[in-house]
Formats: sequence, C-alpha cells, structure tokens
Amino acid sequence: MPKKQTNIKNYFGAASGGNLSKTNPQKTLDSFFPKGAAMNTAATGSTPANKRKKNDHSKETRKKTTKKDDWKITVQNDHDEEELQTQVEYYLSNANLRKDKFYRSKIISSPHGNGWFDLKYILSAPRIQSMNVTTARQVVEALKSSEEVETMEDAEEEGTFLIRRKNNKKLPTFRSQSDYQRRRRYDSFSDYGFDEGSHGFSGYHCDRLLECGVKPWDDDAGYVLGALYDY
Repeated sequence: MPKKQTNIKNYFGAASGGNLSKTNPQKTLDSFFPKGAAMNTAATGSTPANKRKKNDHSKETRKKTTKKDDWKITVQNDHDEEELQTQVEYYLSNANLRKDKFYRSKIISSPHGNGWFDLKYILSAPRIQSMNVTTARQVVEALKSSEEVETMEDAEEEGTFLIRRKNNKKLPTFRSQSDYQRRRRYDSFSDYGFDEGSHGFSGYHCDRLLECGVKPWDDDAGYVLGALYDY
C-alpha cells in the first residue's frame, strides 16, 4: 500500500507541476482538470448522462414515427383498386338497384340532386370495409377510370365527396321479390337455341338474360334447360 500511494502521489505531483497539496486534494484535482475542460470519453466508450438521455429520446421518437408512417402506408395501399372499382360499380348497377332499397333511397332522397349522394354510404358497406378502405379519397382514386360511375368533391363542404351513376343514368324499375316471382319466365333452349329453325339468341335476349336454370316440363316428366329474361 505505501508503494502505491507514493506512485499516485508522484504522478499527480508531476502532472500538476509538483504542486500536490496534502491538505487540499480538491485543489490538486482542479489543477489537473481545469474548469471547462471536456473529459475525453472516447477511451471509456461512455456518453455524458445529459447527452445520452437526449439521444435515447430522439431514437425512440424516430422509431415511433417510422412505425406510424409505415402503418399509414399499409392502410392506403392494402386493397385492390380494380376489385374496389368493380364492387362500387355493382352497388350502382341496374342489377343491384332493381332490388336494393338502401342505395335507391339515398339517390332519390339526396339533397344534392341530379343523382349525386354522399360517398360515405359506400364506405359504410361491410364489403368495402373488408377491403381495408377507410377514406373517400381511396374510393375516388379507384374510380378514376370507371365508365359506370363518377365522383366529385362537394363544393359546399371541403373533404366531402359525392358519387352517382355516370351522366345521372336513369334508375331501373324497382322489383320486389314477389315481382320477380310473378315475372319469372322460362324459355326452353329449343325455342331460342341454335338448332335449324330456331329463333336463335338475339341481342335483345342476351341483354335481358338474368339467369339460366332447369324447370319441370309440364307435358313431360323430365326437365328442360331454361333461361330467365327481364321483360
């Protein structure tokens, strides 16, 4: 122990110009490390506490921001625009509006007129929500190339978008389920088939074809293929 004390004493004495104080060690240390001198932390690999705290906080903030931005990007792009366009076009198609009371009522009773109604009613559809579509702008982007429906921003309320059938196309006649049952008409393929002497499938029939199926034939115990037309 005496040998180590002598070495330390000699070391500090030499570093401080031989002014090692026995009665005031702090004075000796102050002379060895002058006030305002920065400690060299490279040798120890440590960082001052105040700087370390600031750096750690900045790093944590960057991580949170990155995660938030990534989440936004995922939501915006996590859907198929072509599928979204097809689904929205179906909602406003003749096939759906013949029987869909909800969208018919929104079009007819909308205060915007001319077939326009609020796009939020499209966003509220369960099928649309299942596609991770959360904003009206996503729908607007998907419908830019649509030839069946069109959108526009409400001139009176910024950020609100409206939608309608292209060129305010006339609504089809509403059909209840009972109407469908009464109007159901099956024609055998022998009447409109491709056999010699048949009428054939004209454009008139193809445009109005609703479904194909089978039907018991009244004059026979068997079944015949048939087609349901919209007359």
